[in-house]
Amino acid sequence: MESSSIQIQLAAIEVPEPKKDDTAGVIYWGAKHSFMPTLLDLIRHSPTAAAMTRRRALFVAGSGFTTDADLYPVLAAFLKNVASTGKYRTANKLLRQISKDESKIQAWAMQVVWSKDGKYITELYPQKVKTVAPGPMNEEEEVEYYMLCRDWSKQDKFPPQRIAAFNPRTAKQDKVQLYFWFAEDSDTEYFPELELAPVLNYMKIEGRLSKYHDNRVATRFGIDTIITIQKGPVDEQDPTDATKTISAKSQRDKFTEGIKQKFQGEDAESIFFIWGDGSTDSADKMAKVQSVTTVTAETFKSVAEEAQQAIMSVGGVTSPAVIGLPGSGSLGGNASEIREAYEMYFNSVCKPVQVSILEAFYDDILPYVKGMEDLPGLDEDEPALDIITNLPVKFMFSESTLENILDDDELRSMINYGPAKTPEDDPNQKPQLTEAQAALSGSVGGQSSIDAMLSLLAQKLTTRESCVSRLKIFYGMTEEEAQGIVPQPSTETVEVAPGTIK
Repeated sequence: MESSSIQIQLAAIEVPEPKKDDTAGVIYWGAKHSFMPTLLDLIRHSPTAAAMTRRRALFVAGSGFTTDADLYPVLAAFLKNVASTGKYRTANKLLRQISKDESKIQAWAMQVVWSKDGKYITELYPQKVKTVAPGPMNEEEEVEYYMLCRDWSKQDKFPPQRIAAFNPRTAKQDKVQLYFWFAEDSDTEYFPELELAPVLNYMKIEGRLSKYHDNRVATRFGIDTIITIQKGPVDEQDPTDATKTISAKSQRDKFTEGIKQKFQGEDAESIFFIWGDGSTDSADKMAKVQSVTTVTAETFKSVAEEAQQAIMSVGGVTSPAVIGLPGSGSLGGNASEIREAYEMYFNSVCKPVQVSILEAFYDDILPYVKGMEDLPGLDEDEPALDIITNLPVKFMFSESTLENILDDDELRSMINYGPAKTPEDDPNQKPQLTEAQAALSGSVGGQSSIDAMLSLLAQKLTTRESCVSRLKIFYGMTEEEAQGIVPQPSTETVEVAPGTIK
């Protein structure tokens, strides 16, 4: 009896250390600068990472840059036309592109074009980070140049091109420079401190699970499987050449290789073969397939949930609903919790990125745009340049909450009603009575007080204006009601005695 097994080579993904390639004269991130394409591929095949980075980019870019065109007409004009050619001619399109790179790699780049005299920046173009490889630092720990390549794995087809690093001091010689920004850390020099580094293997798990389940549906093959072939192959004469023999081993190897090619890696786990010795009857030639795994559907579900939770935790996602995934914080859940989750995620993850982009423009780009040398800084109460924030949750409140926090005019405006007229606007409109006014106007004592007041008026011990005013203030009457109760004054002069009510 013969047996064989397929060995699956598994390896954890680690963030490689940047290394200098003396031949190319650049710093590679991974062999032949392959790490960033590998990272992007992991993100594409991880449902959680793909959703998370896409939503982060949307939140960071928002509705684009904004400025007051009346106060800063030169800035507004520049934002509308940051490039003369290509599809990224506006600053908002540029912002959306660099936000995508930042959300995945925590880095972004753009080509900066200077005027002929090297004094002013005239154009900006986005540059995909995966195409950028920095040159070695000089003695001042500055990168003086970068190399750009469309595909670093095909340098023969796409020869790398040198471009000067952003430096206003050398703009007269280097009319086109590369501005390369990345999230720095104490241990970083050439490339960013990758936020997704702790969960690269979880991202790989999500991608492998997707492929594995697809293959399971297509082939119905079990995992960790023993295939027993009761009647194994025997040495046979080659039907095409009588002088040659087809060995049993070569037949087993061919069969094993065929299975291996189809099911190795994420498409299956391991398959163990047991071959018969050829002594059984022909009726027993049928292979027997026996599953020896203890893995169930719940196992895969548990692994998938663990991977998703790990990726979201590293990405600062406070609720699955924030990135559009189902979960405990789904859109059918508590609206207040969802709003709080969005606010927390935006303020802790996306807002700092917006600030870093604005700082880059304020500190390094806009001061060199003609006409914007004295632009107010980022820390001003009303900055010249900002990013319009867009959150996908509208803040809606219950009717009782609105009634408690809004006045009558604000409530009326929500249903397109104009403000209610006040007694000052219309003297004949009856105002809303206070509790004291209502109690006084509806009591016997209140009526007696009115009679006593009118008696004083008849005795010319008070004035009609005073009576009308008292009825409006203490009884909540309108001007018309008060005028109707108080008799018209006589033409005789009224002398008010000292100490009487006025």
